[in-house]
Amino acid sequence: MTASQILIAHTEPQTLQSLEQIFTDCQLIPLAAHTVNQAQQILSTQPVILTLCERNLPAGGYGELLRWGKDRGISTPLVVSSRSIDESEYLEAMQRGAFDYIAPPYQRTDIELILRRCREPRRDVILPVQVYGTNADGLPFLQFANTHNISSEGARLCGLNHKCEPGTVIGVRCHEKDGHFRVVWVRKSGSESYEIGVHNLTPGHAIWGLVGVVTVTANPLNQKLIHQEASWLNAAKRPVSKLTTWNGNARC
Repeated sequence: MTASQILIAHTEPQTLQSLEQIFTDCQLIPLAAHTVNQAQQILSTQPVILTLCERNLPAGGYGELLRWGKDRGISTPLVVSSRSIDESEYLEAMQRGAFDYIAPPYQRTDIELILRRCREPRRDVILPVQVYGTNADGLPFLQFANTHNISSEGARLCGLNHKCEPGTVIGVRCHEKDGHFRVVWVRKSGSESYEIGVHNLTPGHAIWGLVGVVTVTANPLNQKLIHQEASWLNAAKRPVSKLTTWNGNARC
């Protein structure tokens, strides 16, 4: 079986060499680019499962590469590589549509986690969930929603009436289990409805329970349950967006 290819767009020779070695150890074929144009050429002609791009490159950066890929229907996940840990840079990258954000020192365990998230297929499963946190207006919310697809690393949630900003940390409850998730992307799916992609911030802690296809009807708003879970709203008022790590192993 031919090994999968990964694109590393980076300008520092030492960092590039280190990343190439890590990906080679992960049984991948690294392809190197030093500019946005070189990265675009590789993505146009080669099958690549993941792009790791330095935040700033000659004649552009990761934002330019993301826009270029979107215009051409190229959906290869892109991980932003920064020279230092910066919260504002991290949130900006997530809002622009990056798959993840990492900074030195680059560890094989961090790369393996990103690869596992990238490779794991989502399963089309509809499950009733409750979502709580702080919306785009800074107000706490609690509501019912459904999953559209799931994996151990994240999910796509549908039927939200509250808009959440990318980078926000929210709580999700399913089968009486709670988990913290980072909002990766937001899409409007109706006049007053949103879909969001979320990433599990607690690897190894799955809240989905039995993974089977379930048909779910619309959930009525249960006022008794809302009253019982009022503590969620109190928790949502506390800041939860401060992440302690920035490489996909984030905790909240």
